[in-house]
Amino acid sequence: MLDDLQWRLDAVLEQGPHTVVLDMSALTRLSSTCVAALLWVKRRCAARGVAVVLRDPSRDCAAALERIGLLGALPTELPLPDA
Repeated sequence: MLDDLQWRLDAVLEQGPHTVVLDMSALTRLSSTCVAALLWVKRRCAARGVAVVLRDPSRDCAAALERIGLLGALPTELPLPDA
């Protein structure tokens, strides 16, 4: 999993983005492997001056991110409330 992530992230970073958005809408919970991957992505992107934004984490994922101190460390885009 991490080898694939590294290859994909390197390909994205070669394009010179200012921000990498990670869509978390399909995740219902965070495993320790997922947390490690998020930390790795954050470090890798920070080394290149690229921001990381988490998009639409579930309530459980947001609570887990808050407990481990990542919710404030990574900007989060929450879904818009229904009109």
